[in-house]
Amino acid sequence: MAEVRKELLSSPWTDEDELVREYLFANDASLEEANAIWEFQNSITNVVLSVPICFWPCQICTVLNLAIYKDTKHRLFYENKIEELWARRVGITNEGIVFKQLRKKPLSYDDGQNCSELCCRVGRFPKYETGGITKVVPFDRVQDVLVEDPAGGTERVIQLCGCCAHEVGEYIPNVDSVCQVDTSGAGIELTLPGLANAKEFRQTVIALKNRKPIPTIGEGVLEGTAALNERMKAPLDRCSSKVRQSSNFMNPAYGPSTTHPGMMEMSRTSEDQVALLRSIDDKLGKLISIAATHGHS
Repeated sequence: MAEVRKELLSSPWTDEDELVREYLFANDASLEEANAIWEFQNSITNVVLSVPICFWPCQICTVLNLAIYKDTKHRLFYENKIEELWARRVGITNEGIVFKQLRKKPLSYDDGQNCSELCCRVGRFPKYETGGITKVVPFDRVQDVLVEDPAGGTERVIQLCGCCAHEVGEYIPNVDSVCQVDTSGAGIELTLPGLANAKEFRQTVIALKNRKPIPTIGEGVLEGTAALNERMKAPLDRCSSKVRQSSNFMNPAYGPSTTHPGMMEMSRTSEDQVALLRSIDDKLGKLISIAATHGHS
């Protein structure tokens, strides 16, 4: 896993969100793909060979700049890509989809120094920070959720002298699925690239929109506070006196239940006790009848 700022690893969810499930992003795979593309596009070979030979002398400064400052530029790209990817959160409540973006602190050159790029003076400065964002899409506005599986990729092709294409390696496959929330009237209102389990996300949204049971939780999915609360309450409900008095109980967390085993045992015990009392009553009646007969004689 990449080195991520502590703030980007914290959870923004609270009990007030009443989260049913949180869907994770495949950030490591997305970062690896983006890094491979950056490395190829910023390689010295790619920069030099893509320019016509007659302009090669003019590329000396460009090559020197790239060779000297490549590590700094790569650090800027890499850490800012981490900020972009790990700041995302998406969850589902009983009412809709909730997307949150955490506060981002990108890495940049120090504007307070005129030669910051030459001196490689970089840092995280407050003027470039972006605040957190929360967006809610209610289910009654959701028309459909479109899921596009990862396909294609980026070819490692250099345009020799700016005109002749030459393949220098295997293409870099695209690893991100793309999930788009289509709302009636507004079109695509939310785009979520890189979800670890985009198909289950769609199934859950459609199920909750239509008030149907949600699918079994899969990989890349965490149960939210609402789901956990329901599970915590369920055992108490099953043991309550009201449950014991009902043989047709509907449990909201586990679905319809059959007669509770304790209730069956209590029912059998009651029947046995009633039969025993009736037997004793019959015997007492016979004894009273016999005693009355002998008393008259």
